[in-house]
Amino acid sequence: MSRKKADSESTAWVNSQVGSPKIEGLLEISHSKYGIFIGGNPDTLRSLARLLNWLADVDQESRSAIPEGERSHVHLEPGDPLKLWAALTPFSENTEICRLDAKGTGEFPKRYHKIIKQLRIKYEKNKKTKERTNK
Repeated sequence: MSRKKADSESTAWVNSQVGSPKIEGLLEISHSKYGIFIGGNPDTLRSLARLLNWLADVDQESRSAIPEGERSHVHLEPGDPLKLWAALTPFSENTEICRLDAKGTGEFPKRYHKIIKQLRIKYEKNKKTKERTNK
């Protein structure tokens, strides 16, 4: 979905019936012995994918409802999926899905700064190695 399409279809910066796509069907997000479990039938998983794509495509800069430095996000909550919008199954955990880039600055939360710096160093090192190999 293009940014323009995502923005024209949505008015909210968080999950709302008017804004982001609806989770359709039974979606479970819970803890398992292996970590986080995300489960649903194929149509439900596709609706989750649409929601994730919508969130990725939202143009935060053009939205006056998003304060500078804040990040677009959605909340998914357990409940009755047949009655509540974007509800997870009753045995799911409250879930927040959030963009890391802040409006206005593009900054990630501070806890990511060290990781990003390490990734940049690794990227530059790999880039130089490839350049030498290709000569």
